[in-house]
Amino acid sequence: MTAVRFFWRVARKTGTTGFAVGTLYFIVIGAVTFFGGVLTAAVAPLLWFVLFVGAGAALGLVFGLVVAAVMTVTLPRVSGAGGDQERRLRLAGAAAAGIPVFVLTMTEQLTNVVGLLSPDLTTVVVIPTAVAIGAGAASAPGLCARNQPKRPET
Repeated sequence: MTAVRFFWRVARKTGTTGFAVGTLYFIVIGAVTFFGGVLTAAVAPLLWFVLFVGAGAALGLVFGLVVAAVMTVTLPRVSGAGGDQERRLRLAGAAAAGIPVFVLTMTEQLTNVVGLLSPDLTTVVVIPTAVAIGAGAASAPGLCARNQPKRPET
């Protein structure tokens, strides 16, 4: 499989996952903010909520495409060697997804350009990185399934 075809295969998975997770994550944060505003009588307008969720979806999609680029480089190199291939692919997928998201979110945190979110380490860095690690580990073996040799039946 060529690198370009593999990238688009990975991008379909990571882009969709990033889009869905970013949307859901920002819906939850927006709802908490919205209902917190109800309690303090400082309700945000509905347009703010829609734009906030849209920004989360876009951010998730961007993170997904960055992860796809890193996984395209990393996974084929790991999938070719012997040994416990699924375990190595899960570790490589977790690293290939978690490291770029950590770097991007930590850069955003350290430069104080958090934009949409308050500068909270857990909200901005830890949760997105943990989600990326889990999603990368879960999806890596399936993404390389066509490249893996069949295991002999025992």
